[in-house]
Amino acid sequence: KMTIEQKLKSVAVREIIEDKKGTVWFGTSSGLVKYEDKKFTTYTTEDGLQNDDIWALTIDQKGIIWVGAVGGISQFDGKKFSPFALPNKKVENPQHMLSDKLVFKVVEDKNGIMWFATDGNGIFKYSNNTFTHLTDKNGLTDNSTADILDQKGNIWFSAEGFGVYQYDGTKFTQFTTENGLTTNVVQSIFQDQKGQLWFGTWQGISIYDNQKFTNAKDKEPWTN
Repeated sequence: KMTIEQKLKSVAVREIIEDKKGTVWFGTSSGLVKYEDKKFTTYTTEDGLQNDDIWALTIDQKGIIWVGAVGGISQFDGKKFSPFALPNKKVENPQHMLSDKLVFKVVEDKNGIMWFATDGNGIFKYSNNTFTHLTDKNGLTDNSTADILDQKGNIWFSAEGFGVYQYDGTKFTQFTTENGLTTNVVQSIFQDQKGQLWFGTWQGISIYDNQKFTNAKDKEPWTN
């Protein structure tokens, strides 16, 4: 029988988060793994997970763990898993990479609003028990989103092939190579202590100081 350490070496680890107690959680392709008091514990569908192939993982302000997997979303309060269903709204001709139930990213913003980036079915906003479906029909250029970040009330979305979007709650502003991005294939977003945004792309890193983009792709250590 494989140890959990050996198992972690043989699976994909897609998200790592730490809760307020210092417990570390791993979202893997074979379940949810908890590391606490130097011990690993694995949770799978046998424990109530919707699906073991996890892509998204986050902890909300109440301490609830949200798990986005190929088979849907689960909420975990530390004792039991509860399924969380998104609305059965579909875009026209959805281009799913893996599953029509998969959520790649789950984010809670500073106002407690939840954001779900789906696999080819746009973005769902969840506020006061109400869903809003953001798609290519009401502001997005593409229905696939790679990452989400909350910047003081402005929500940023990255799209692999269409740059990034800033959403102020009413309108979208799209940024592409025409605005200074090094490439339109953007996979990840990070905000530093200065408030600058760092975009991880297929061609290095683009940094946005909230006025202009600077590309780090031609600087060390990104070049040989």
